[in-house]
Amino acid sequence: SVSVSTQTVQSDATLATAVVQSGADLETSANGPIVVRALSGALLLTEGAGTDGAVTANGTGNILLESVTSTVTAQAAIGSGTGHITLLASTGLSLGAGVTVSTIGSGSVVMRSATSTVAMTSTSAVTTVDGDIELVSGTGTNDVTIGTLTASNGDVAVIATGNISESFAITEISANSVILEAGSTIGYYDAVTPSNANSLELSVASAAMSAAGAGVFVSNAGDLNLGAVSTSAQLVGMDGQAAASNRSASGVSTAILSLSVEGALTTDTGTTAVIDASGNVRIETTESAEGTATDA
Repeated sequence: SVSVSTQTVQSDATLATAVVQSGADLETSANGPIVVRALSGALLLTEGAGTDGAVTANGTGNILLESVTSTVTAQAAIGSGTGHITLLASTGLSLGAGVTVSTIGSGSVVMRSATSTVAMTSTSAVTTVDGDIELVSGTGTNDVTIGTLTASNGDVAVIATGNISESFAITEISANSVILEAGSTIGYYDAVTPSNANSLELSVASAAMSAAGAGVFVSNAGDLNLGAVSTSAQLVGMDGQAAASNRSASGVSTAILSLSVEGALTTDTGTTAVIDASGNVRIETTESAEGTATDA
């Protein structure tokens, strides 16, 4: 919250009684966009008065929250009616416990760190309805840690120069399709005790995945197709307008692959080398409902 106290100099040179104006949170009406850029220093978003979130754009209003030189930390909700939401950090970008970033309709969410990590807790969430979600970590070797990503009718892309890891939510990603690209590992792999590997939990219809490190460790609730996937989240600029951030990928490329599918596993028709693995491969399909025939 912010309070501003002003006093007026009267004709006799005395000061009038102070007038105090106060406000909390950042909100718009009439489809107004919100653009906040910290040109020097960190951007911290906290709850003001009430429990309606730190930043709320009305209707189709887009949101850009950016730190040009430092971190972006959200400790309270960020939301738009149906607009697009973009969070940009020079260094680390994080969502605190219980924090949601949400929009509905065709609104999409982009979260990027230029030189560091993107981190969520197990109780933080990013949600869209028809729009896509994109998370990208910074240059070097930097992780993306996922809480819950839900694009009800949309697609998700997670791009990490390090690991794509979970924060142990029940299902990390729910969407039509997903692109996962990691400079290291997707999921968790223990080189000393491989049996301790832990899968990234998905609920998607299609996936394309690549990991340049130890491997891909993923489970999926429901039928899964491995093949071509594309996403088109909308990146909000300094003028409050949005432009498409298009990504595409195909198949699976990794060292070790551990894939568990609760349902049928298929691949795109007419494609070759859908799975390109230099190491061991373990694929398991199980019945998603009694009476189905998807065991393998």
